[in-house]
This record gives sequence, structure tokens and C-alpha cells, in this order.
Amino acid sequence: NISEETKKKKYESSSYTQGTHVYCIELDRLFSSKKKAIDCMKNEYGIQFNKKSFAKHLNNELVKGNSWYGEIEINGELVKLHWEYC
Repeated sequence: NISEETKKKKYESSSYTQGTHVYCIELDRLFSSKKKAIDCMKNEYGIQFNKKSFAKHLNNELVKGNSWYGEIEINGELVKLHWEYC
């Protein structure tokens, strides 16, 4: 459920290529690549993502039932992050 503003930014992006952008549902943030998402999580939230396992997660290669990857604290509450290609 991408916000209209995020959708607009996505389609206005000159580097937009179907399936390479990564979207985090809880943060309502769109990244132009897995690397940008990983870098943001490290730099802004202090969370280290494993590049290979994050890629497997996005390709649905991880164990079924684990639809989230990574956790952050928002307003004192631990939130599981859900990611998808768009």
C-alpha cells in the first residue's frame, strides 16, 4: 500500500526500472536499489543488513511465514519491517 506521494516520486524518477526499487511498508520509504535500502538502514537506524539474506528475502527464497526482514524501534515499540520489490 504505497502512498500516492511515494508512487509519484517513483514514476518521476528517471532511473526507474520495474522490479529494482525496494519499498519498506512500515517506513513508507522507497529505495532505488537493495544497496540504497541497506545503506539507509545502517546509516539512519544503525541496523546491519546482510546483503545476501536481504536479497533472498526479496526474492521470496527464505522460509515461508517469515514475511519480515529487520526490526526497528518506533515510538518505543519494536516493529518488524516488511519489504517488497516495486
